[in-house]
Amino acid sequence: MHRTAITANGIAQVGYEDGSEILEIEFSSGKVFQFFNVPSKTFQQLMDTPHKEFFYQRNIHERFPYQRVE
Repeated sequence: MHRTAITANGIAQVGYEDGSEILEIEFSSGKVFQFFNVPSKTFQQLMDTPHKEFFYQRNIHERFPYQRVE
């Protein structure tokens, strides 16, 4: 998946696949997680907000099933 580098505390890169609704986030720690069934609207809101870490905590973390990517 292609990820875009972003400048946010705690988040280094974000990627999204429309068809499968998979959101992939690489954190500053180097850990990568995929979140499933994430609507494209949620991804767009994440990309549009200047407070990405806060948005992630309130709207993505623990709201969507996820797995760590090795």
